[in-house]
Amino acid sequence: MNQFFVVAVCAFLIGCADTSVLSSSSQDRSVFTTSEGIEDYEAVHSVQLHPVGLETGLPIVIQNGANQLRLAFDLVEEPARPLSIFFYHANREWERDLSAGEFMDSFQYEDVLDYRPSLGTIIPYVHYEYAFPSRSISFKISGNYVLQVSEQGRDDQVLFERRFFVSEQALPLEMTVDEVMVAGSRGNAIQPYVRFNPNRFSSNAFDFTACFVRNGELDAIKCEEQASMDVLPNMVFYLQPEQAFRPKAANYFLDLTDLRVGYRIERVNRQDEPWLIQIEPDNARFPGSQLAPSLFGNSVLRSSNTYLTEPDIRAEYVNAQLTIQPSDRNPIGEAVFLQGSFSNWRPIELRADQWNADVGGYQISVLLKQGHHEYTFTSSNSLFKRSMELGLPQLANRYYSFVYFRDTFSQTDRLLAVKGMDTN
Repeated sequence: MNQFFVVAVCAFLIGCADTSVLSSSSQDRSVFTTSEGIEDYEAVHSVQLHPVGLETGLPIVIQNGANQLRLAFDLVEEPARPLSIFFYHANREWERDLSAGEFMDSFQYEDVLDYRPSLGTIIPYVHYEYAFPSRSISFKISGNYVLQVSEQGRDDQVLFERRFFVSEQALPLEMTVDEVMVAGSRGNAIQPYVRFNPNRFSSNAFDFTACFVRNGELDAIKCEEQASMDVLPNMVFYLQPEQAFRPKAANYFLDLTDLRVGYRIERVNRQDEPWLIQIEPDNARFPGSQLAPSLFGNSVLRSSNTYLTEPDIRAEYVNAQLTIQPSDRNPIGEAVFLQGSFSNWRPIELRADQWNADVGGYQISVLLKQGHHEYTFTSSNSLFKRSMELGLPQLANRYYSFVYFRDTFSQTDRLLAVKGMDTN
C-alpha cells in the first residue's frame, strides 16, 4: 500500500491556449459560456489563483484569517487599462445564490490597478496582480465563491472567471485515504474518508455534505451526502468504491524556463515572433512524465523562473508546438483534445487538418509563458483512451476534503472546514 502523510491545511492556505498574438479591441469581442461557466477571453493568458507564496496550492481563504489569495494574469493585447473584479457566492454545486449584501462586508467589486507592461520581451503583454481579502474586500459568510474579471465597472464585459473557497475552519477534521479494488481498473482506486464531530452545529446528518477533490480538479469534485453513523457522536463521510478516484496516468511535464534545445525541446526557431519552440512528440503508448516536479495541476511561473529578475514581466511568451502520436501512428476517427494547466484544464480540440503524416501525430501550437506547465491529451477513441490510461501512473497526488453545512438561516451551504492530504 502506498505511504500517506497528512499535510496541515494551513500549509496549503498560507503561503488559454492560443496559436497567435492577439490585438483585438475589448469592445468588439464576444463572451462565450460553457458548461463550466464563462470561457476565457482570447487575449487572457497565464491565469493563476493560489495562496500567496504557494503557486501549487488550492485557492482557499480562511474566514477572518490573515491569509490572502494571489490572482495574476496577462493580457496579450493593447492597451493597458484598469479592470474590475466582481465576487459572487455559490452553493456547493456552484450555483450563484445570494445577493452581495448577504455575503460581503464591503463592495461587490474592486478595480485592479496593479498592472505593468512587459519589459524587453519579444511579444508585449500587460501583467496584472491582485491580492485579497483586503481592507476593501471581505467576506462575511463561508462557502464557494466565483471571481469574475471584467472591463472596468462592467460586469457584462467578462474576461474570465475562476473559483475559490472561503472556509471557516470551525471544526477539526480527520482525513485518511484507503485503497479499494474497482472493477475495470488496472490498479486500486483511492477512497478518501473524513471524520468530525458535528454537535456544535447540528446532530442531523442530513445537514452535512462532504466533498473530495484530487489535484485541484474542481470540475471533477465528488460529493457524498450520506454519513456513516457507526462512530457516534462523530460522523464519517467517504466515497463509495464506484465513486473512488481511479488511478490516473501522469500528466506530461513541460519546462519552458530555459528556451534552448535540450531536455524535451527539440528545436527553437527565433526567426518567428513569437518564437516557435518544438517539443519532442508525445506518444500515447508512453504518456506521462512520472519524475517531474509535482505541480498538482497548476502552472508555476514566478518561482520556476529563478534566473529571471521580475519574471512576471520579463518572461517570454512562445509558441510551444506539441505533438501527440497515436500508438499506431495513424489518424483516429474521433476528436483529440489537449488539456492543460495553461487552459484551466478545459479541452482544446485538435482538428483533422492538424494531422502531420511526417511525424505520425496531431500537432498544435500553444502560446505559453516561460515556466512549468502540465498537460495531457484525451479522446473518446477506445484505443487511444486505453493507451493513455496504461501510461505511467501519477505517483504524487493531493486530495482535499470539504465539509459543507446547509444553513437554513442563510439559505446556503456554509463551508465549515477543509483538510488537505498528499499521497505518494
